[in-house]
Amino acid sequence: MVPAGATDGGKGRPMGEATESVEIRVRYAETDQMGRAHHSHYLVWCELGRTAYMRRRGIAYAQLERDGLLLPVGRATLEYRRGVGYDHGESGDVIALASTELYCTNAAGRPMRIPADLRSALEAAAA
Repeated sequence: MVPAGATDGGKGRPMGEATESVEIRVRYAETDQMGRAHHSHYLVWCELGRTAYMRRRGIAYAQLERDGLLLPVGRATLEYRRGVGYDHGESGDVIALASTELYCTNAAGRPMRIPADLRSALEAAAA
């Protein structure tokens, strides 16, 4: 899964793209009648990628939220590469590519500029 992108709330300026890959083993509960991972789980897995991306750069979503900063998803795209079944997942297998565009809001949901320190961290990561 490859989450990417953030937009400066209120200004709509893209901050560049960055990537993160996460390895996932499909749980039985995530499969459909055909024995394949159901498409509805892919966006949930994208959240794992976004969280891993931020954590790897020393940014904790939980702390941002405690500080009153929210990063809701404004757009998500998904390209399925191949089906995957229960408990399958070989290192390096790409099953999907995803892109998410995040917006910055305050706790009340009003658009705001990304704080300078967060902007710097994200821009450095995308460079």
